[in-house]
Amino acid sequence: MSYKSYPTFNDTPDAAIRTWNRLQQMYNINADKGEEEATAYAEQFDQKSKNAMYILARYIGVKGYETVKREFMRGDHSTLMEA
Repeated sequence: MSYKSYPTFNDTPDAAIRTWNRLQQMYNINADKGEEEATAYAEQFDQKSKNAMYILARYIGVKGYETVKREFMRGDHSTLMEA
């Protein structure tokens, strides 16, 4: 499933990885097409998914992108999306 030609990652079983992928997709859309298109991408998701993306974005804001990326690459993300 995709929005326009952008993937939604609905088939990704791990909620944290799905949220990471969606947020990264949103960042990429923002860089390439602008904030309006990135917001439209995010708006397609249910409130729980949007909340998860917001929480992850805030976490990245606090810890830093590279630190959070390393956590995800090591698999240290399991507790992030349980709240």
